[in-house]
Amino acid sequence: SKRDGFVVFTLDVGDLIPANEGLSIAFGLTTPAQPLKASGVLDAMVKEYGFKPFSLGYLNHEALIRILTRADNPVAKVLDKVSNGETATEFAPLRTAACQSEIEGMAALWPKTVFGYTKLESSGSPIQISSLLKVVSTDAAAMEQLQKLRGFLPDLSAGHSKFSYQMGLNMDELTPVLTNLWSRATQAKFTCEPLVAAQAELKQVNPSMLGAMTGMVQGVQGFGFDLQALSLKPAAEGTEMPEIADLSFMATISSKQPQQLWSMLAMMQPELATMQLPADGQSVELPLPLPVELPGKIKLGLFGKHIVLFSGDKAEALTGDLAKQELKPNGLFHLGLDYGLVADAVDLLLQDKQAKLAALAAEAEAEAQNGTDESAAADDAYSDEEFTPMSAADRKERAAAEVEELKAGQAMINGLRGMRLSSNLDFTESGVDISADMELPKK
Repeated sequence: SKRDGFVVFTLDVGDLIPANEGLSIAFGLTTPAQPLKASGVLDAMVKEYGFKPFSLGYLNHEALIRILTRADNPVAKVLDKVSNGETATEFAPLRTAACQSEIEGMAALWPKTVFGYTKLESSGSPIQISSLLKVVSTDAAAMEQLQKLRGFLPDLSAGHSKFSYQMGLNMDELTPVLTNLWSRATQAKFTCEPLVAAQAELKQVNPSMLGAMTGMVQGVQGFGFDLQALSLKPAAEGTEMPEIADLSFMATISSKQPQQLWSMLAMMQPELATMQLPADGQSVELPLPLPVELPGKIKLGLFGKHIVLFSGDKAEALTGDLAKQELKPNGLFHLGLDYGLVADAVDLLLQDKQAKLAALAAEAEAEAQNGTDESAAADDAYSDEEFTPMSAADRKERAAAEVEELKAGQAMINGLRGMRLSSNLDFTESGVDISADMELPKK
């Protein structure tokens, strides 16, 4: 149908949905009893969450739950027909008056998930895009507890990270928060039988037992890993591991009592017992056995409230800034990635594959000239499918196909060079926020 500037496509599902229950609305012939535009829902989302009006959406949790609790729900009717009544039987215990009231009441505390773009600037270079997905909550008591779990995420942006992974978690609050939420769930008054059964099972697991474990890491506010530089070169002849030409990284543990934490770690790891944590602002070299040779020494240092394991000049330059950062709750989780790092890895893999292909080509040529199959007895010259010996020519053909596939992937990945992604997860007063910021090179 084409109507009022819109094209509408419909799918004929037979008698699953009677024509008089939506077809006229789909074609725009009949106005819905409660049209979305009149509800003001989308306008409110733009105003409340800062979404761009041309790119946003939401999931109505309350409506989705009614599929389970209401037999007369339109989607529930379709499911019942498709399953020949099996879903009606399966959901029957949830469709009692008690369950409708209690389960739908729980859904009202987490009414919807909203998502959309909050920023889209394509005029400059790089293109900047920001988005937000938020699980909305009206349960103020629960969100107050969850926010206590927020820990410290260090700001290492000055290092222009290639990859970063950070978890901010207040370990001092983990057991109290989980115990509080567990108590709320187990003490709630339910008459809905499935909820009563679930509550009985939950009572068998008491989170207060976590106290013994979390007490060992008392004071910890977060930990993370940040990679500022990584450059690889092909493996030396006779080895399989690539060589590291340049490396700069930093691993951090932030704690209110770093000296006490180090003592606890030394108790759990005897090899650390002989090592002293350096004084604040100092670092020492660690003689760690490593499978590969690094371009620089690995160092252990204490900078403010942060125990740091690092290597490389770029990482060392960040330690001074890190020492000045106070342990204030500022988030729960962060992940960052520069896609140039992925592109470099694919380039190196392609070089390795091409080198092996060249060796196989030489072997196949020698085999053809000699008129023999010298590789037939080689331990690694077997077909995956038949476990039969493969000639050098066959292996060359397979390797050539792999190289071509990798080249196609390399072209796509190299097109993403300059793309940077930063994503965060956090607890707020109004729900759970998952945000992402992306920079794209303007080609």
